[in-house]
Amino acid sequence: MARPLVTALIAGAGRAQRMGKVNKIMADLGGMPVIERTVRALAQTGRIRQHILLLRPEDLARVEKDILPRLREDFPGQTFTLVFGGEERMDTIKKGLGALDEDTDLVLVQDGARPFLDPSLVDRGLDRMEAGDLDGCIAAVPVTDTIKRVNDRGEIVETPDRAQLYRAQTPQIFRKEALLAAYNKPLEEGERVTDDAQMLERIGRKVAIYPGHGQNFKLTRPEDLAYGRYLLMEDADE
Repeated sequence: MARPLVTALIAGAGRAQRMGKVNKIMADLGGMPVIERTVRALAQTGRIRQHILLLRPEDLARVEKDILPRLREDFPGQTFTLVFGGEERMDTIKKGLGALDEDTDLVLVQDGARPFLDPSLVDRGLDRMEAGDLDGCIAAVPVTDTIKRVNDRGEIVETPDRAQLYRAQTPQIFRKEALLAAYNKPLEEGERVTDDAQMLERIGRKVAIYPGHGQNFKLTRPEDLAYGRYLLMEDADE
């Protein structure tokens, strides 16, 4: 049986306010921009036909000039496309959905600022989608800290059982028709959605988790970038 055609949407249009003045997706990480390191991990699987990089307008020229030629040379059987992102993450993904090829079967959503993605994590997610009747699956890791739910006064109202709690990561992989259906349902006033799996949850679609990896962290604050550089130095010393 032919494998499904996969398109990756790489979200890199966020304002990264918690990074201060650092443009995290273009920051140098071991001699390579963060966004390039992320895309290369996806491309190394050989299972993604199209990569759509969703970026801020001010980053497009540099990516087009410096990064895309290297990716196209190293992965000639895959396509790499640039698309302007939106103001919010959901707007950005919606723009990516509008750029999909008609024959795309599966859509993989990846944070551009998760440069320590292991290609095997992509393979496991795609295998899960090929094997089951799911509408989507996402990488996730168990919560190890005790979690407290509080009210608007900061008073603890509940301690959830952490055995049932997981931290969502990317990749998040969905059947194209399910993700399109989720994005076609408008958000209610005041409704807040923080990832694409939640978009499918809103319309009753079946999404499961599969084991993520602790080192697959997102660069959110300056110390994350510093830690990432430290990890690469450690690898180089071994």
